[in-house]
Amino acid sequence: GGVHVYDHDTCSFLLSLEKIVRYTKEMIEAFEAATINVNINDFLVIAMSLPHKYVCLNLNKGTVETYSIPRRQFVLISGKEDLIEWFHDYGRKLLNGYFISEMHPSGIRKISQFPTQEPFKTKCITKGVLVTMSRALVNEHHFPWTYEISVRLLCPKEDGYMSPEERGFETAQLWRRHWVLEKHNGETDIVDDFAVIGKKSNHW
Repeated sequence: GGVHVYDHDTCSFLLSLEKIVRYTKEMIEAFEAATINVNINDFLVIAMSLPHKYVCLNLNKGTVETYSIPRRQFVLISGKEDLIEWFHDYGRKLLNGYFISEMHPSGIRKISQFPTQEPFKTKCITKGVLVTMSRALVNEHHFPWTYEISVRLLCPKEDGYMSPEERGFETAQLWRRHWVLEKHNGETDIVDDFAVIGKKSNHW
């Protein structure tokens, strides 16, 4: 699975034994050229997340880690301690709907890495309009967290539904956004602008 955000597109997939050998050799050669302070012989590439990262098994610790090519660093995946636990957790999230399959803009059905459940997905209903926000870690990007926002009118029989007469309008349009963004260091950014990236969409 993966994420598709503006011009950034990533898709992760497991490798065959032949490709494990090939990409592990490529990573070792890249490390030797970059003189990075890590024992690269401890890592075995088990999956790729194109186009920017390797998913590796740390043979010394037994942990699953990603190597970000642009940022040149290893990142432990979600604190998972070993390969079996990583597979088990991913499979569980697929079965319970935490991750879902959806159509990619390329026309191929893929697994979306945007969570569908709390705590990484939140929602708010105002006057029959449902707004949901989901966030995902993309550690190879210069902004390591990305998000997905969805806005739609609720349908009859859904909790929070209001008829056009009750809410006072037939259709709704995303016009402005006002965000209060709290950073990990305690600083706060205010975003107050038109729509999202200057685009407005109708919802009915």
